[in-house]
Amino acid sequence: MSDHDATERRLRLRQALGRRRTLIVAVLLGVVAVGGLLTATAYAAPGTVTDQQTTEEWSRTGTFTHGATVTEPNPAYDVGTQFRDRSTYLRPVAPVLNVTYSAEYQAAESGRLNTTVTLRLVRQATDSNGGVLWEVSEPVATVNRTLRPGERVSVPVTLDVAAVANRTRALSSQLGDAGGTETALVAETQFDGRVNGEPATNRFTHRLALGIGGDTYTVSGAQQAQRSFSSQTVVTREREYGPLYRAGGPVLVLVGTVGLAGLLFVWRAGWLTLEPAERAWLAYRDDYDAYADWIHTASLPPGAASLPEADAATLGDLVDIAIDVDETVIEEPEDRRFHVLNGNYRYVYEAPRPDRLTGRTETNRDTGTGEEPRPDPATGPEADSTQTADETG
Repeated sequence: MSDHDATERRLRLRQALGRRRTLIVAVLLGVVAVGGLLTATAYAAPGTVTDQQTTEEWSRTGTFTHGATVTEPNPAYDVGTQFRDRSTYLRPVAPVLNVTYSAEYQAAESGRLNTTVTLRLVRQATDSNGGVLWEVSEPVATVNRTLRPGERVSVPVTLDVAAVANRTRALSSQLGDAGGTETALVAETQFDGRVNGEPATNRFTHRLALGIGGDTYTVSGAQQAQRSFSSQTVVTREREYGPLYRAGGPVLVLVGTVGLAGLLFVWRAGWLTLEPAERAWLAYRDDYDAYADWIHTASLPPGAASLPEADAATLGDLVDIAIDVDETVIEEPEDRRFHVLNGNYRYVYEAPRPDRLTGRTETNRDTGTGEEPRPDPATGPEADSTQTADETG
């Protein structure tokens, strides 16, 4: 990049900033305002947010365990062999089913619950559509205890499978069983007391189905039933903000404030206001770019220098003259002068000198006098006049 290009870029930057200074101020004020809002939101008045938290207060668990012991001699199992938690048992070798039902609870803090567990044998007949025809419930065991969290109450029962099957057949014979008869061991558990300082009451039923047929009997159903009891708590906390608010806000305030201070400094220093000579330089550069097709670099023909001169105010004016007289604009090599030849006249435009432009601008700002420097005799107007006089002789 040449010195002339660098000078032009600096002038155009100053010109653009000067023309748009109001917009720039508005933008910087907006940046400061947005940054202040983000900063105030994140630090001064973050506000609050309400959350609903679910807290598990207590939970209860009911569990069936079952098994059978081989009591009859057989070629497959030794007497005394124990089967546990099978889905199917062999009735000829292990005719007695041992079932234990356990109930317990856990609490977040403390508790004291009166607990009643009742086991019943329930027989039920249904019709072909699944509707209940009849139901007979017979209690087989009941236990009452007061439990603390983690303590357990267990209720064991022994079921003679043959006796259970005979009783079911007798009821079916008396009441009918168009759709079949189901037998189940049902545990009913009642909790009543206080948990974590609050009243707590819960009643639930747990069912274990028994299927008896031929030489086998089956046990089916969920062996464990669990449920949790929770409470909803509304918690109000200070709202938290991410990096955009916490760091972005102060950064925007800083950037906007520094920008405004810098703009005010260059404004008051006069850097945003172009001097007449600087505006003339930019106007010349605009005209040169706009009319480049009309300008040709060449040396003046012999005798042209002696023709009377007429000065054009701008390069654009000189191009207009060239258009009117149907001539071209001649730019002399290594010179700042442009010429249009027309008969006995020579129309001339002398471009601004960047070296003088820079010197005048810096001198005015350094001294604050606003006066132009004295021209250099070697390059100033006097030198040009002397040269012209020599040429015209």
